[in-house]
Amino acid sequence: MTAFENKVLMLGDMLELGEDSLKEHQDILRRALEISGELYLVGDEFRKAAESAGCAGVHTFDNIGELKAFVAENPLENATILIKGSNGKHMQEVVPEL
Repeated sequence: MTAFENKVLMLGDMLELGEDSLKEHQDILRRALEISGELYLVGDEFRKAAESAGCAGVHTFDNIGELKAFVAENPLENATILIKGSNGKHMQEVVPEL
């Protein structure tokens, strides 16, 4: 077992990055893939980054409501979960579903 097994990252778009947005999301995605057993991405920018990187097995969602519904139907057990995103993505709303 590696130090990062059973680690789940839930990342929402970082808003207001301007012209560097895609590059910054790609960089964060690359780093997240290095440390996470499972990755959940919310928003258009992370979706674009995942598509451009050809990521397989990454869960992408258009909005927090979709992530909440997914987690409610697919409970995460025995996992350490990191949740991060701009306030505008409302990532904190997934916590009660966990």
